[in-house]
Amino acid sequence: MPQDILSWLLKATNEGDNTAPPTRKALEDDVRFMIIAGSETSATTVAYELFFLAKYPEKQHKLREELLKSMPGGVSDWSYAKVKEVSYLDDFINETLRLKPPIMLGVQRETSEKGLRIDSDIYIPPRTTVMVPMQAIQKDPRYWPQAEEFVPERWNERRKEMGTDDAPFFAFCMGPHLCAGKIVAYISMRTALSKLVMEFDVAFAPGEDGVAFDTLELETFSTVVPPLQLVFTPRQ
Repeated sequence: MPQDILSWLLKATNEGDNTAPPTRKALEDDVRFMIIAGSETSATTVAYELFFLAKYPEKQHKLREELLKSMPGGVSDWSYAKVKEVSYLDDFINETLRLKPPIMLGVQRETSEKGLRIDSDIYIPPRTTVMVPMQAIQKDPRYWPQAEEFVPERWNERRKEMGTDDAPFFAFCMGPHLCAGKIVAYISMRTALSKLVMEFDVAFAPGEDGVAFDTLELETFSTVVPPLQLVFTPRQ
């Protein structure tokens, strides 16, 4: 019995299953997509989390304090069971994903021969390529108060005040197309961010202000980020 998704794909292909990739090229594309979706996106998000730690030292301090409340011994006291109960850690991660989703435009789709009607006043013609601008929507001030600001508190103590529950957030997509790796991604990001924050003070290196990193990313399905120079100072 296959134990991983790649083995299932190979099994389906070898058995001629109609749910399998139809060609060898399609199989190769699926494998490439899994590698990108399963590792590059989480790594990009962690890079942005480090940027926000350096840019907002008061948020870094608050996150560290919340982590140390649950793990007074620091990393030596670390466990994932404790980490996942620190709500501000998820608040920090979610606010990073809101402002800097690793996939900014989503996957392209083509409308059918009938086109696509949205509500009563919007019609998209047949065979039109469409996509959802996820980053733009997640920074739209119509839905998100202080839309351009990094406010992790909007996910918890200011949730009602800032209308978070009614705002569109789909860094992992939604519905039947929800990212299959969402749970694994959160495990990876919680683990990396919590250990880094407890072990190091994170700051911009001399001469670095983060502006280029914040503004010069490239959208190539997944986000390609520029270099960022940081200093990690071990905590005593």
